This record gives sequence, C-alpha cells and structure tokens, in this order.
Amino acid sequence: LIINRYGRGQVIYLPEALGHFYGTAGLPGAEDRIANCVNYLTGEPVIEVSAPTTVSIEAYRQKKNDRIIIHLVNNTADACLAGERFSVAGIDLSLSIYRDPKAVSPLREKGNTSYEITENKLKIHVSSLKVYEVISIDL
Repeated sequence: LIINRYGRGQVIYLPEALGHFYGTAGLPGAEDRIANCVNYLTGEPVIEVSAPTTVSIEAYRQKKNDRIIIHLVNNTADACLAGERFSVAGIDLSLSIYRDPKAVSPLREKGNTSYEITENKLKIHVSSLKVYEVISIDL
C-alpha cells in the first residue's frame, strides 16, 4: 500500500489486482479494502448504506430544486426464473444533511419506508423492497 500526495490530491496505490479480484470473484475482502481506501481519501461519506449486495443504489442531487433523489433496485430477480421476485428486507440509509428536509417521499412502493432525523443525519429505513423504489428528499 502506497499513499502519495500530488498537488491538492491524494492517491492510494495497491500493488495487486484488487479490482480484478472484486470484479470477477466478488471477494468480500477485496470490497472491504477498496471501501476503506475510498473512505480514507474522501473522509466522512455523504451517504452510508446497509443493504444486501443484490441492491443497487444511486443517489444524485437536483441543485435547481434542492432535492436529493435516491434510486434503489432489487437485482435478486436477475438470478430467478422469469416472473419470480424475492423481496429484500432491512435496507438502511444514512445521509449527512445540513438542514431538516421539508419532505421525504417514497414514490413507488409506498408504505415500506420510514425515516428519522438525528444530529444532522437523515436515517431512512426501507423495510421491504420488491423491485424498485425512488425516494425524493426535498431540502
């Protein structure tokens, strides 16, 4: 492991094929090492996620509307027979926020989402995800 600074930036060099091990074999140890390197370089994450590895999450900010949009996709259907769906449970998101949101709204699978605000953190719990959810956070 080599850490170097260049100008205002930093880089971590891992003298191994860590990306290959994670990408082809999905080794959890490789995933943890990559995550630790990213966290070291970026500091406190803006969003933290606790979810099964079959859940894809994308978040982006709409600056014009002062809104955060989070997409959650249950990919377990990719490994199932056509027409079968296995819900995933217990998805938790934690976002660093600078003020209390005006609204936190699930837009598709309503009724499965709850939230609380504590110490500049918005904590969202999705109890069950069938296929796809969009959460809109109006700041």
